Amino acid sequence: MSIDGVGITLFAMILGVIDINLNGDKKKRIRRSKIDITVAILKITKGGANKTRIVYGANLNFVLAGKYLDFLGKNGFIESTNPKTHYQITDKGREFLDKVQEIMIE
Repeated sequence: MSIDGVGITLFAMILGVIDINLNGDKKKRIRRSKIDITVAILKITKGGANKTRIVYGANLNFVLAGKYLDFLGKNGFIESTNPKTHYQITDKGREFLDKVQEIMIE
């Protein structure tokens, strides 16, 4: 199995998965990983979605959603069909989503 652009991106995101808030709160809160958020956005954009739909569907705020949409767009996982108003998953995004879901199942 060769490592392609999708594999490298997946591996880089896995390295940043552990993000635990231990700042003295009474409860330890485990945050969602970057992969979890990315998967949520990619699933939402399968049928096409605007930014508001993505924000509510992935449970993000608009600033954070914008950062993820920029990242995913620059890396070819989603495309904007209308300038920054409507987003659609690309073939590369589908391939990434399939690989992540395959890893999560195992």
